[in-house]
Amino acid sequence: MTLLSVCRAAAAVIGLDIPTSVAASTDREHVELMAVANEMAGILSHYKDADVARVKIYVESVLRNSAVMAFLEAQ
Repeated sequence: MTLLSVCRAAAAVIGLDIPTSVAASTDREHVELMAVANEMAGILSHYKDADVARVKIYVESVLRNSAVMAFLEAQ
């Protein structure tokens, strides 16, 4: 489940036009923010009683580790 799928479902329920994107920015910070939001939405949809702060820390660490591995592999 992504942030876009949540927004699409909510728009359908309340009768709004269904969006095709939530954010269409290619700015690095916006892309990273959307990645964190999508990962958190997926985890929180599966684990309803999860602590949001801990999920945020977990997702940030996973994405940071992924970025470090990508950087090291490019060397």
